[in-house]
Amino acid sequence: MAKEPEKKKEAPPPPRKEPVKGAGTPVVLRDRYQIYPATPLFDFDQPSATAFACTDKRDPGRFLLAYICKPELPPRVNVLRTLKGQQLAGVIPLLDWGIVEWPLAGRQCLVVIYVRPLGGRVMPSLDSEIKPLEEHELVKKIMPQLAQSLKEMSERGIPHRAIRPTNLFWMDENCEQMVLGDCVTAPPAYDQPVLFESIEVGMCLPAARGSGSYGDDLYALGVSILILKLGRTPLKGLESEPLLRGKIAKGSYSYLVGD
Repeated sequence: MAKEPEKKKEAPPPPRKEPVKGAGTPVVLRDRYQIYPATPLFDFDQPSATAFACTDKRDPGRFLLAYICKPELPPRVNVLRTLKGQQLAGVIPLLDWGIVEWPLAGRQCLVVIYVRPLGGRVMPSLDSEIKPLEEHELVKKIMPQLAQSLKEMSERGIPHRAIRPTNLFWMDENCEQMVLGDCVTAPPAYDQPVLFESIEVGMCLPAARGSGSYGDDLYALGVSILILKLGRTPLKGLESEPLLRGKIAKGSYSYLVGD
């Protein structure tokens, strides 16, 4: 008697990533957004802001994160007002912001609510190494996405001023859509390493770099694309002063690209 053909076992569906629920008593913004001080999201921290789990009472299934700003630094309030609720191509969506009583600081702090990128940070740190992005991927997909984001911000009169590989995120789980990260939790270019600033701006103190321009963003984007192509940071570990001297002596492109 002929045996019945064995049925092929179907592969189980991949586990769906769930929103971070958070633990402990939440701090509530506008009676809607619940921020959990006991649940930090270290993978999304910024130099001047700490990320925490956040949920939306109206839509508990949303993927959100909350940045708590350092009280001693002035945020970019004008940019906060402009970006709130806007859907800009290639920019992490900013949903809301406001002042809350933050128990970990024992005082009031400004909080900024963002949609949480599902693919995480493109480059964990400037000291780390990642798989280099293919040139065709950079030219055909990544560059058009980020160029469009700069165009839309420029049309609103807002330079981003925080473009670097560690502030680029994959918005989707498949790592297809790259977006610019936070640009409001600190003064413009305050957290930017000199590597991503032009010679003139790099010589200024971080707090005195000013709002900058579309050209400053293009410069930072160019250096970021170079790093993504290499998969590492050129001149890693070099201090700001010798880095500036090298740029002045050889020009930014020649000095950073080298051989």
